[in-house]
Amino acid sequence: MPRMGGLAIYGAFLLGYILYGQLTTQMLSILIGSFIIVVLGMIDDIKPLRASHKFLVQIIAAAIVVIYGQVYFSQISFLGL
Repeated sequence: MPRMGGLAIYGAFLLGYILYGQLTTQMLSILIGSFIIVVLGMIDDIKPLRASHKFLVQIIAAAIVVIYGQVYFSQISFLGL
């Protein structure tokens, strides 16, 4: 099982954003939430965590994206429709 694979994916995503992205509140909230998830994954790779602890941190990361980034379901569309 590969370890720290999420770190490489996050690094590529971050590099693409730095090169081509525009700074918005929504994007900043996504970066903060995804950073929390990546750190959680690294910690879990080093020392396995209980599922309940991981789930709690994932809820917190998602809440940051929703509350700080003001991303609501009414703003999300499916395939541009």
